[in-house]
Amino acid sequence: MADIKKILLRTLEQLQKAELQRFQWYLINDDDNAHSCIPRSQMENIDQTGTVDKMLQYYCQNGAVEISLKILKQMQQNQLAENLRQEISLRNSSTDLNKRSSLDINIGRLELRLEIERHSKEISDLRVQNANLMKEIEDLSDRRQTF
Repeated sequence: MADIKKILLRTLEQLQKAELQRFQWYLINDDDNAHSCIPRSQMENIDQTGTVDKMLQYYCQNGAVEISLKILKQMQQNQLAENLRQEISLRNSSTDLNKRSSLDINIGRLELRLEIERHSKEISDLRVQNANLMKEIEDLSDRRQTF
């Protein structure tokens, strides 16, 4: 399962140098998020890995994906945006599946533990019954010898 950082990096690696610079320009000049724009000085002379790191630093994971999708669409990189969206969606569904599988395993363990406890109680009860029967047999045997 790929993490978001690697997915974003693979996406940006598909951009040519000029396209990457344009992508970075949009990051610096994001009108919708002017308060959280990455400062120009932070984006100078950085490559794809540095760009991903800065996006994650300023926008966190979900925000970095959202801003990447927005910028790619603004750049008319619709196929790249769709590939990113699909890869993130696949990652999220895999993560959900792993969480559900883990939950199913834990529920299964709990059910098994309860089943073992129930059987242990039954075994304990049978031992008590067996001990009582053995006592009765001894008593009958003692009575028989007295006759």
